[in-house]
Amino acid sequence: GRERDARDEAAASPSARAEATASSTPHTEHGAAPATPKAPGAPSPDAGEQGALGLPPGVRHFAAAFTRALPAGIHADGAWSVLPLGRVGSATLEVRIDSDGRIADVSTEAPAGAPPILTRMLNRALMLLRAGTFSLDPRRVTPGTERLEIEVTLSDRAPNPDPTADARHLQAVGFAAPTRERAGHARFTLNSGRHMEAVVRIVPTSAP
Repeated sequence: GRERDARDEAAASPSARAEATASSTPHTEHGAAPATPKAPGAPSPDAGEQGALGLPPGVRHFAAAFTRALPAGIHADGAWSVLPLGRVGSATLEVRIDSDGRIADVSTEAPAGAPPILTRMLNRALMLLRAGTFSLDPRRVTPGTERLEIEVTLSDRAPNPDPTADARHLQAVGFAAPTRERAGHARFTLNSGRHMEAVVRIVPTSAP
């Protein structure tokens, strides 16, 4: 009858379909910038909460862009699911941005015995940034050398309640840009509940 037709129409509506798929769709956490088109001259979302108000279009704050890139692609690495919970380890990255804003030199280092996933994560993020133009300061174009320290921990959170969700896929992802005054972070949670958090700190260095 008419009541059944109304129920069928509601079930087929866009809002009903969205609710049905929401539990299997990754969401962004506080500090993550969703992929939305930028107007010409708009601040770069790669600067996270701080913004990059003084940088020209196309120039990104390196520490923010690097932090944001950390979860990209590496969340699918099977190592996250088999490593023990707790502190995974730490690594350092030193980068030199030249006067054109390009990555001129970069080196990564992890202590002996550190899980290889740490180096893979850093290298993956750097690969994504290789073609970019950057500044060491989010307020003005600044070349030079900068050192970042990254410390990674694993924990378990609530798994995705959707029984059809692939345990290896993303449930949530987020980042907050580091500044010279405070640490930033990159994080993701898999549908299994496995949660990775990378704390990123800027350690100023003197460029030669």
